[in-house]
Amino acid sequence: MPGRRLKLLYASVEDANDPSVWSGIPYRVQSHLRETGIDLCLASPLRRSPLDKVIGAGQKVRNAAWGKTQYLRMREPILLRHFAAQIETIAQKEQPDAILATSTLPIARLETDLPLFLWGGSTFRQMHNYYPEFSGLSKRSIRTAEEMESEAVAKCDAIFLASDWARRAAIRDYGARPADTHVVPWGGVAPETDVQSSEVALRRNGPCRLLVIGNPWRRKGIDAAIEATMLLREEGFPCELTIVGDTPPAGLELGEGVKLIRRLDRRDHDQRTQLENLLTESSFLLALSSAEAYGQVVNEAGASWLPVIASRTGGLADAVVEGVNGVLVECPVQPRQVADVVRSVWTDELKYNAIAQASSQLFQSERSWPASVSLLATLIQTAVGDRRSRP
Repeated sequence: MPGRRLKLLYASVEDANDPSVWSGIPYRVQSHLRETGIDLCLASPLRRSPLDKVIGAGQKVRNAAWGKTQYLRMREPILLRHFAAQIETIAQKEQPDAILATSTLPIARLETDLPLFLWGGSTFRQMHNYYPEFSGLSKRSIRTAEEMESEAVAKCDAIFLASDWARRAAIRDYGARPADTHVVPWGGVAPETDVQSSEVALRRNGPCRLLVIGNPWRRKGIDAAIEATMLLREEGFPCELTIVGDTPPAGLELGEGVKLIRRLDRRDHDQRTQLENLLTESSFLLALSSAEAYGQVVNEAGASWLPVIASRTGGLADAVVEGVNGVLVECPVQPRQVADVVRSVWTDELKYNAIAQASSQLFQSERSWPASVSLLATLIQTAVGDRRSRP
């Protein structure tokens, strides 16, 4: 499109102007797309259909009647059509060159001749029986969700996934075209003040400090992190564990050397500073999830030169590059293996420093939000140009 900027309509069910929703992904996408020079207009947040509450009430009744069976009303075609109609109305007014969504929900029922792009973290089939909220689904929910996912994938000119794990699944399970399906990692937020190598050296002044960030407790493997900490302390290895983001199950004693910070909100300056200090001053981030579609916190650890010990599961196994920004352990996680990795890497100062430095370099080159969105913008502009040049 010589002579003018690409005009892109970004559609998001969530409010893309609110940095607190969905790990801040919609907010980061729209704000950094503007920085690339793209002329951006929003279809966000998308209003829910008036039928949403009616269908939701009916599903609660069915859930109660059928015990553990769950229904996913957000995959109901009539509700998704309501999202799509809003996008179509905004597209008619704004006249964009292309449309981008960060979920299949807004575009599954979309009717458009415009180039269409998806930037996602995973597919429905990957989430099914992987995350608790996608487990025990009714046959109707599974069938409808699969149909909506297939329709959305088929509509897209190109698909961008946060991990190779997700890319392979989109190709294998939904027939996404390999040449038009790319890995574009979600980004991470950089600290307000750049971390220096001298600050990494200061981590040696005291015990080995372990950090866990996230919720829910069970899926994030926080029990395994506590057990690994206890093993190391019992063996005389000085270490502490800080848990940020969740409360323990009722009756669980955290034990000596374990500190709990229930939640830190980045929108609050003091709380953001506290979180950034934790990332800078800790020795390792433990990301021991039993299930994880990606794991943006790995990138934010990289921004602070913080090595990660992570479970080999889902997209998390792609977010952590073995020996570059961290070390992978097997899933289900064995606390003994985690403890051994902590001890081995921490006591090898040269190895530890090499991973810390490499994690920062990876963040700067590929894993920051500006780097990720810049790659996305380039791929979209190329795809739109290619489509326009076809006879």
